[in-house]
Amino acid sequence: CASTQQDPQAWWELDLDEQVLIHSIKLWNRTDEPLDFAMPRDKFSSRLVPSWLMVSQRPFEELIGGDSLKRALSISIARTHVTKNKKCTHWQLPQNTVARYVRLQLENFD
Repeated sequence: CASTQQDPQAWWELDLDEQVLIHSIKLWNRTDEPLDFAMPRDKFSSRLVPSWLMVSQRPFEELIGGDSLKRALSISIARTHVTKNKKCTHWQLPQNTVARYVRLQLENFD
């Protein structure tokens, strides 16, 4: 479970400690709803879209905002655009994808 501050193009990253063969990634979204009935039911889960899920063989830069997303996408070896608010997004990576770093990065401000 992870949460970001109110940062532009906020990201969460996983270092696998070594290069590994990655077949697929499952991204689980929040399922809770606001207690305030005046708020939309998807107030929390919709924060994840739009975003990018990507993998890299070398570290992503630890930048926030500006062109951080563009730079992260440029060094990723595989990526998918998360555009639908779903409980679970399943990404089947291209065959023989070897990477060490996994990053989920929002497109906008959260």
